[in-house]
Amino acid sequence: MGALLLATVGYLTFLVSGSKPNIIEPPAHSEPAEIRSVLVVPFRTSLQDPQFAYLSAAMAEGLVSRLRPVLNARVEESVAAIPGEAPMTTGARLGADVVISGLVEQQGRILKVSLALVSVANTQPFPSLTSEAQTTELFALQDQMALQVATTLQPDLPLDARSALTQKASASTRAYGLLIRARDAWTSRNPESIDDAIGLYTAAVDLDPSFVRAHAELAIAYGTLEARTDPLVRQPYAIAAAARAVALDATSPAAQAALAFVRYRFEWRWADAAAAFTRALASNPRDALVHQLFGQYLHAVGRSSDALAEFGQALDLEPDSPAIRADMVAPLLSTGQTSEARSMVDAIRALDPEWAQLDALDADVYAAEGLVAESAASWWRALLAQGVPAERVDALRVAFRAGGFDAMTKRWIVQLRREVDAGPTPPSSFRLATDLALAHARLSNREETLSWLAVAIDLHEDAPLLMLSTTAFNFVRADPQFQELLRRSNHAPSTQHPAPSTQHPARSTQHVAPSTQHRP
Repeated sequence: MGALLLATVGYLTFLVSGSKPNIIEPPAHSEPAEIRSVLVVPFRTSLQDPQFAYLSAAMAEGLVSRLRPVLNARVEESVAAIPGEAPMTTGARLGADVVISGLVEQQGRILKVSLALVSVANTQPFPSLTSEAQTTELFALQDQMALQVATTLQPDLPLDARSALTQKASASTRAYGLLIRARDAWTSRNPESIDDAIGLYTAAVDLDPSFVRAHAELAIAYGTLEARTDPLVRQPYAIAAAARAVALDATSPAAQAALAFVRYRFEWRWADAAAAFTRALASNPRDALVHQLFGQYLHAVGRSSDALAEFGQALDLEPDSPAIRADMVAPLLSTGQTSEARSMVDAIRALDPEWAQLDALDADVYAAEGLVAESAASWWRALLAQGVPAERVDALRVAFRAGGFDAMTKRWIVQLRREVDAGPTPPSSFRLATDLALAHARLSNREETLSWLAVAIDLHEDAPLLMLSTTAFNFVRADPQFQELLRRSNHAPSTQHPAPSTQHPARSTQHVAPSTQHRP
């Protein structure tokens, strides 16, 4: 087996260690019999500047992204290191064969990174590695690090692979640092963080207008359903960013993925989206983001099993991503895999107990498990976190205690209708028709469900993203009026039914933020 790299990316924890830095000292090297996994633990430094921390995170991320396409192995990122834990202990706990520790130093205008690679089995180190460059030449430093690590782990690395290690995402170090910060905000999955991500991506492309990846991810951020702006307002910005990415580099998998995303998310051009995703994966089958976005698309068109396969590949590449696990919950539930959905939610909680969508996911999984009261309580917490007024949530509680889920859903419908009657009040009003269709579907109200779906399509709301994936619509799936609505939203008419589900009747994500399966 090839080397498996587990890298701690995100924001690196820099700790002052005094005169003796916590870096593995390199005696004579004795190579282990087989290298199957390599763990990069958080680098240490005496520097305290937060901006420097972002650049260090960018260095680690750049190292991982360079190694992925050239090593004959999976290249993974992990945030599983425990603060204060010895590097070798971390490596043994995570089953690594080799651990890389590092020290980051700044000497005037020179940035220096010292790396040590050590075998976990016999505690024998490889030769120590040192890279240094001007503080303005972050990418040159990343190039040195990547080439040194790759050739140490794989001495027979071909010349073309060595050349690939020096490809730069952006000519601007600052722009690349902004990309890293934007990506972290974007994957947090709450409205405020999505707004922050859009601002950071915009700043990155302002600094470097030729930054393809930043343009592509900006397009996807504009299309993220947690964002609080009407999709019709965001649509031109998303389409423009995707078009710019493709114009800069039509062969870029990120650019093709962004194009695919806006094709289905805003334009309902499902076949064109599938073709663009296919091109993206053909260009780079090891891009976790592309697999994740393709999985979201497949679930939206009712192919939940295929979606799970794509999400699984994304998770193989980024095993510590709460966002990928969250995207898997809805297709797992729609295919009747309730215990697996629970495991996904539990894994998210273990990775990040404060993750924004946990209550929403819990509500769905509890409902599928038949834990009605727990599902309702999780939904109420999710609504409050989304900014729904406490008095409205209290009214839902009262209705539930008096008459269960049906009574609560009817109260929810009353609340949504009041918003409709009051007129547009962004940010929540841009998908009221979709929410009303879903709520009526939970009660099997055929005429109201179909009527509100028609309104949602006329208003270009998110309903077409849910019509083939949400089990609440099973009871009208074969109805001629539903089939006509599919045609109006450019879906191929279908009588296929997702697996039955006991998801709760007014999904926790249906007020301000839509359902979990469409979040990048």
